[in-house]
Amino acid sequence: MIEITENTIERVSNALAGIPKGAEKVFTKAINSALNMAKKDVYRGVMQEYAISKDVLTKYTRERIKKAAADRPCGEIVFSGKQIPLYKYDPT
Repeated sequence: MIEITENTIERVSNALAGIPKGAEKVFTKAINSALNMAKKDVYRGVMQEYAISKDVLTKYTRERIKKAAADRPCGEIVFSGKQIPLYKYDPT
């Protein structure tokens, strides 16, 4: 979990005081970027651990991403899916 502390919010708000909704935009983009990086890292880690191709993994996996917005500064990513048949794995 990534948390943004009050100290960070205060410093960013002070730095972007002249820009309308500047802090909200910065935090929203940072959260959404972190969600995209987390999604890539999860897929990469699963492919390395289980010797499976990305095509097979994406076919059997669903992800639901709730992106952050200016009025809702939080994001969420949830993975789910079906069991992958054994013959889909790379045996080498």
